[in-house]
Amino acid sequence: MSIFQKISLLIIFSLFISITANAKNILVLHSYSKGLSWTDKITAGIEEVFSKQKIQIDHEFMDTKHYSSKNYYQLLYSIYQHKYNKYNKHNYDVIISADDNALNFLLKYRNEIFGEIPVIFCGINNFSTTEQELKKHEKYTGIVESFDVRNNFNLILKLHPDTQEIIIISDQTTSGIGNMMAVKQVIPEYKTIKFSFIDKGNIDFYQKKLQKKNKGSVALVLPVTSAEGRTFTYEESFEIFTSNTKIPIYSPWDMFMGMGVIGGMMISGEEQGSSAARIALRILKGETIDNIPFNRKSPNRYIFDYNQLIKFNINESILPIGSIIINKNSLLQEFYKQYKTLIWIIIFFIIVLIIILIVLVINIFKRIQAEKERQKTYEKLAETNKAYSRFVPHNFLEFLGRDSITDVKLGDQTQAELTILFSDIRSFTTLSESMTLIETFCFINDYLKKLGPIIRECNGFVDKYIGDAIMALFANSPADAIRASILMQKSILEFNAIRAKKAKKFRDTSENIVTGIGIHTGSLMLGMIGETERMEGTVISDAVNLASRLEGLTKVFGAGIAISCAALRTSLKVIPENEIHYRFLGSIIVKGKTTKISVFEIFDGDKKEIFNLKQQTIEYYNQGLDYYFAKDFANAIRCFSIVLEYNPDDKAACFYQKRCIELIDNVDPDWDGVIIFDIK
Repeated sequence: MSIFQKISLLIIFSLFISITANAKNILVLHSYSKGLSWTDKITAGIEEVFSKQKIQIDHEFMDTKHYSSKNYYQLLYSIYQHKYNKYNKHNYDVIISADDNALNFLLKYRNEIFGEIPVIFCGINNFSTTEQELKKHEKYTGIVESFDVRNNFNLILKLHPDTQEIIIISDQTTSGIGNMMAVKQVIPEYKTIKFSFIDKGNIDFYQKKLQKKNKGSVALVLPVTSAEGRTFTYEESFEIFTSNTKIPIYSPWDMFMGMGVIGGMMISGEEQGSSAARIALRILKGETIDNIPFNRKSPNRYIFDYNQLIKFNINESILPIGSIIINKNSLLQEFYKQYKTLIWIIIFFIIVLIIILIVLVINIFKRIQAEKERQKTYEKLAETNKAYSRFVPHNFLEFLGRDSITDVKLGDQTQAELTILFSDIRSFTTLSESMTLIETFCFINDYLKKLGPIIRECNGFVDKYIGDAIMALFANSPADAIRASILMQKSILEFNAIRAKKAKKFRDTSENIVTGIGIHTGSLMLGMIGETERMEGTVISDAVNLASRLEGLTKVFGAGIAISCAALRTSLKVIPENEIHYRFLGSIIVKGKTTKISVFEIFDGDKKEIFNLKQQTIEYYNQGLDYYFAKDFANAIRCFSIVLEYNPDDKAACFYQKRCIELIDNVDPDWDGVIIFDIK
């Protein structure tokens, strides 16, 4: 390598190291959830400041408006410690904390999870309480969210001199209680004014109380997100309890502007976020956080809604100097007021010209309309045909040699060699007893919505849904049915996990769903049965009944998938070695049959830990079966006991162990190991 090449590589490497070293990462820890207007405004303020900076911003939302128990905070600690400590790939330079709960969480756990990363807080209501705790910690600074109670009261009395009563609206959340404390500290200064409080009860109670208030009353609305166990967005609660309210409404938070609030000395969520972000930039540029004092003066400003000023006949001239007024008429609106008559004359002539144009094109329109009607008829027929395919699968029609459902006739039939997959939820009757009828209906649809597409993806089609049961057919190979059944079992594991997360919303999530699947290959008769006014496609075959019986055997042997020897043998010709794992369940005569059938279990769809246990013990299990069929029951019991020692829940091993114990001293000389079942 030449000297020039070495120098070039050294320069490139140095540039790479420089860029990597200068990369900055910031974590924003929000107390509440994304979508809450206050949180979104803080986010917008932060991102506006960083929009032109090469900074990676990550957001975490604690969602403490919905969940605030000690156990929940402990769970958050465990999650964040796992995410940012044990497997930390983010070297954050600064953490921005939004609102009280996030700051309190960091004061308690920051050092354990993140180390002594500088923290900049914003949106803090109860700073007088928090300040004492902050003195015990290093590398904290930020902006206080202090709403100006006194200036808002003075503003109300100035704009409404006949005010006799001020109603304070709040709730019982952590921030709500802190806000109410701040209000009550100022109230003693206003001895001639009556103060009322609405901070408890359901949201209808809020609404009824406000609707009863008349002239002489003014409302000061603080954020309300909770009422008797229900949570709301700020906008939802405000819209409900202020509907049909006739009295003037003020608020110290700008998120209520445009919703019926006259105005006030307001806190801006965006300003809180942008102020915190600007401090973060100072730290990223090298300034020491210890040299940046707390900003105790919240960046508030007077904001008013022009429409509400007009509604309550408030003159702009008496508003505080520097007030911001939203919804004020634009230049276009002012222009319209000045030249209203001329504008309407011009509009009249435009309308006349449009009418003339319509008359000229009306004949063309009629011809186009006729063509559209024909096109609509064609599209409607196509949609109808598509809709029918949901009830009679197109694959079914192909077997009957029909292109459309309209071509099908009563008595159409054909015979084919197909693989049947039959699945059913175990103990569904018991599970459904814990649900209402509507919940049961929704549950079945959610369940089938997960499994139906899997069958189609594996080249099969659903012949019919029988409540929670599924009967599917596969024309190409039994291997398709095996792949489908494994994916179905894995999908059910995911389905259980999703349902578990919704446990607080639905009663039907108290148990995991366990599904049995039976697979068999045989000759089927497909056709249309019924009468001229009502017919449907169906499958008639002894193979269908056998697939159903195999599904029933999964309950006995604790298997997820039971497959006949014929179907498995055919599948192994096309499935690569070791792609599926199976074990022998026995020679069985099912109810209604006289011929024995060899049945196998496929356990690739089991939970990972169960799969591993079955794989680890399969040699002992198979050896136990060999002893069983050789009538050496003592050794068979020993082998099955070893299996159960590793996997106590192995129902197949348990079944054969019990059977060996029954037969060890009482076996017929002609006994051949075949098991006769009378279950369906």
